[in-house]
Amino acid sequence: MQAPRTGGQHSNPHIGDRVFRPTLFEAPEGNSALAKAPTKPAASAIRGNKRRQREISVPDDISSGSRHDFHRDQETSTCGGGERAQPPLPAIAPGDSRFVRRVHDIRHLVSGEWVWDVLVTLHQGPMQYTSLLDSIRAQDTDTGWPGRKHRWLQDSPLNRTLRRLEQGELITRHREINFPYHATYELSPAARELLAVMAPLATWAETHSDLVDRARQRRHAEDSTNR
Repeated sequence: MQAPRTGGQHSNPHIGDRVFRPTLFEAPEGNSALAKAPTKPAASAIRGNKRRQREISVPDDISSGSRHDFHRDQETSTCGGGERAQPPLPAIAPGDSRFVRRVHDIRHLVSGEWVWDVLVTLHQGPMQYTSLLDSIRAQDTDTGWPGRKHRWLQDSPLNRTLRRLEQGELITRHREINFPYHATYELSPAARELLAVMAPLATWAETHSDLVDRARQRRHAEDSTNR
């Protein structure tokens, strides 16, 4: 049995710019009030098409579970017009061949009789030369270890220390352009990071203070024997 026809046939389905789609009910000719207007596409479908056109193509080697992260990273990398921050380097373990060399690099970079006094004092904030000198002199600079030639900081050792730290990019020097041309010193970001990573070492020395005291006494005894 042939199914009943649900709409009339039209030789020309295109009427102007609109497309005629047969409906379940057609009004008789001449009764335009009952004629059903062509169905417009839903607004959600239009937005979906535009959204799909704006999507970033995902490389084939990215799994479906990572597609969301890929698009999020693409948006993050373009926001602000700047480069994305690089992840931190993995820690170098004692078994790594670079470990000993990097430890010696640090030792040479911060070697000097008054280096740590200057770095720790400047941790309080930028200081002019005179304020820095007075602040260090007000501290107890006796480490108890043999080898310190001066227990009272003078201008010459401080100038050498500041010059070495400036060359090593651990401090920055700002000189005023107007008389009397004061110079202000402050820690560089790398020096602040260095002091932060030195905190666990200071804690270790405090924890093993008995060991440190015994080593200091033996060093004094050895130094007295060699004189």
